[in-house]
Amino acid sequence: MAESSVFVKRKGKRSSRKHVSRKLPYFFRENEEQAFLKACEKCPRDHCIWRILFDGGFRIAELVGDKRTEYRGLYVEDIDFASRQVRIFGKGRKERMLIMSKRAIDEILKWLGDRREGKIFDITPRMVQKLAWKYAKEAGLPIHMQCKKCGQRDIPEEMKACPSCGNTKLVHEHGRWSPHKARHTHLTKIVEKGGRDALVVAQERAGHVSLATTSIYLHTSTEYQKAVMEKVYGES
Repeated sequence: MAESSVFVKRKGKRSSRKHVSRKLPYFFRENEEQAFLKACEKCPRDHCIWRILFDGGFRIAELVGDKRTEYRGLYVEDIDFASRQVRIFGKGRKERMLIMSKRAIDEILKWLGDRREGKIFDITPRMVQKLAWKYAKEAGLPIHMQCKKCGQRDIPEEMKACPSCGNTKLVHEHGRWSPHKARHTHLTKIVEKGGRDALVVAQERAGHVSLATTSIYLHTSTEYQKAVMEKVYGES
């Protein structure tokens, strides 16, 4: 688990260094993503939802809406199918424009049929989360446990006690395969393929206010470091 120290500014005082825990974002590996999508092939709606999440990097509430947090969700009228541009209403109803993959647009059109207005999906974020757990199990993805005492995560399901504190009260870590991890997967792909030059693109697609928030996706892969080391030391 990664940790970092950050400077914290206090009004009227000199900046000081505060040690905080910074967890790297989980994401689906390529084979895990494909297995997950295959598991939900029988349901066109569910497959379409996850295709959009993997290829668009949406927050789940941005896609399906959430009355509790006043996210409106995605409507047919928000999509320009010819240019593949999608208008997203994010946090605080801030708007941003995304270019969607052709396969995601094709799947949306297939799901809509002849319909060309209204909300695209009539489902709640909570229901999508439950579907995530269901399809993860059907896809045979590894199930992890979390310790209720110390909070230790990533404990293999077959283990009967926490390796850190020995506590035997473990619960399923449902968030390991969540809609938000599909968003992490999308942003990780952009940064892995484009390196630091793609950070701004990832920031725009994620709707992050600060580039520092997006920069954490640089640490999910060491490929960009290898490329730099090859240039500096001539190693292959």
